[in-house]
Amino acid sequence: MPRKNPLGKPTRVRWVTTGSCLLSGLAWTLVLGACSDVGSTDPGENDFLWDLPECAFELAFLQDGGTGLDGIPSISLPSLVGAADEEELSYLADDHRIVGLVVDGQPIAVPLSALWYHEILNLDEGGVGLAVIHATLTGTSRVLRRSAAGGSDFGVSGLLYKNNTLFYDRSDSPSLWAQLTGEAGCGPLSGTSLSPYPFLEVTWAGWKSLHPNTLALGSFSVNEAQWGPYPYFDYRTSQVFFSPTTMPPLDGRLPPKERVLGVPDEGQGGLAFPFGTFQEAGSVGVAHGEVSGKALVVFWRGDLEGAAAYWADADGQVLTFAVEGGSFVDNETGTTWDFLGVGSGGGLDGVRLDPVPEAVVAYWGAWAAFYPETEIWESG
Repeated sequence: MPRKNPLGKPTRVRWVTTGSCLLSGLAWTLVLGACSDVGSTDPGENDFLWDLPECAFELAFLQDGGTGLDGIPSISLPSLVGAADEEELSYLADDHRIVGLVVDGQPIAVPLSALWYHEILNLDEGGVGLAVIHATLTGTSRVLRRSAAGGSDFGVSGLLYKNNTLFYDRSDSPSLWAQLTGEAGCGPLSGTSLSPYPFLEVTWAGWKSLHPNTLALGSFSVNEAQWGPYPYFDYRTSQVFFSPTTMPPLDGRLPPKERVLGVPDEGQGGLAFPFGTFQEAGSVGVAHGEVSGKALVVFWRGDLEGAAAYWADADGQVLTFAVEGGSFVDNETGTTWDFLGVGSGGGLDGVRLDPVPEAVVAYWGAWAAFYPETEIWESG
């Protein structure tokens, strides 16, 4: 049974039978020619009907990305190896950015240099079903719990919303979910939100310095040899999105591709912390903010090229922070805090700040497209 594209015309779902599809450029008409071993199946169980005009997504911002259902193949049952495994991690360089998370006490790194080719890693560790998702066109990284979707694995739909990846759950009646919001906008679970899971996006070298015992995504997960090189040419620096006409007008307060750490508020508001502002301020920085009436703090370390957001309350009091001698110190108790939010010395020794799991790393243009009422943190 054919599904409908955003223009309402029926199109056959294309299904990956073997191999993978490499997004090798910005011209999607050329991308299809670069895909190998991608073909249509007979109508049947692999043909999903999403009646897009009946969805909560705004049709003006929906687009068929051209790769088809699972044309970008997600990963399940990954190979996780130690940081010293040179064979499986030969694609990974110290300056590559990774999505880092800790599950049941075990640090895990998922490099963007693998996610560029797959976008979704379905992870089942420590009894927790997670999806690590990087939408390359919007520069957005997220980690989401899969429990609200019945624990189903997720796949890439081939559809885009405001240039952001729409993924689907591999259930008998799948729904479509927006990666940046984690909310289903189409299907039986429409209106359902996936719970966010805290993560950091930093360099591989930086993550190893924080977690020497980390595991990382090994290339034997898919017997992959092409991971590593960025496959989108100059997309990261061009300041132009893949399909500008299917996005709201760009918010000119920051460059479109500036990386920000965004924390959503109620509705379409939020707070964005620009990486560029931190970089201008120095190698270590602190930012304070408030979202939904709750105080938060962001720690920045230039050597990690990363920012970490925490709720700024501990032991029943709201804390404020400053940088002293290259360290984060709260003004209320004199406790020193590391980048992972753990206190030492002072009155809160051994206390851990709660991370803000809703925090998202994104290109500014994409963040503002979803949260147009967002405020921008300014230093000083």
